[in-house]
Amino acid sequence: MKSVIKLSFKELEPKKIDSSLIVLEGTGVIVHDLKLGAGNHLFQIVHTNLNTLFHFSKYRDYQVLHFNKDKEFYGATYVINRGGDYLIQTTAKWVMLIPIETKLNTDLLNKLEKINLMMSTNTILG
Repeated sequence: MKSVIKLSFKELEPKKIDSSLIVLEGTGVIVHDLKLGAGNHLFQIVHTNLNTLFHFSKYRDYQVLHFNKDKEFYGATYVINRGGDYLIQTTAKWVMLIPIETKLNTDLLNKLEKINLMMSTNTILG
């Protein structure tokens, strides 16, 4: 459930953050139903389909970081809920949710290269 994640940046010192680690075996997840609690959440996507659908409606605001199978960063988006439906479809195999209040600033995002798991225990979702 809890992990220590090391974020590696170009030309900067790495940053360690705490996160829950959730293994996602299905092709979609309704985030509200997970009742994730406070903090960061890292999803490892293990199914073999190309896309995964995250349904964020009626839930917290997040910065969403996308990483490939080698944990290399390739994009970010924001979930800002205003009462309507909000879906994200991604090809990422690792997806990190960071509460909007503690998001990485643009300068850090532009230098983010990859993540490494330092310590973890898993929660598996079917």
